[in-house]
Amino acid sequence: MPVKKIILACVVITLSIAATFTALLTHSGAQSANSRAQNANSRPASEKPATRKGTSLVRTLPVGVQGVEFKNSMVRAKPGYKFEKQADGSFAAMRIGGGGGGGVNDSGGGWKCDCTEGNGECFATMYTDGRLGCTSDGCAKCKLNVTVNKKKIGIMMF
Repeated sequence: MPVKKIILACVVITLSIAATFTALLTHSGAQSANSRAQNANSRPASEKPATRKGTSLVRTLPVGVQGVEFKNSMVRAKPGYKFEKQADGSFAAMRIGGGGGGGVNDSGGGWKCDCTEGNGECFATMYTDGRLGCTSDGCAKCKLNVTVNKKKIGIMMF
């Protein structure tokens, strides 16, 4: 008789452990999904959003924009420059400075996205291939703008 009780106790303990691990994994998966959704809304600089094809609104960049090229409907930093995310979520083309990885802002303007159709938000995003564009959270159309001499000018629609 004691052997049957020991076996029964082992089975009950094993089932309890399996149920606990299942519950933990399910809860952990739900938390990970929530974390991914939360992180997607905060839009870190130069991270993974899906690439959206943009449509040009201009033929050339406005006078005063420096360190940026506009070719084949793409906005990219010129050699010797890099895009850096600013505190307000916009990007500036920074001249690559010596040492420390810092830069000097002489881009002549800031790059930011605005939602033009829908109720969501748009975020300026630097893609892994170096392009600057817009990603959205519930917005049907986003416009990439550059501000030069206190004037906001639409460059591309996403």
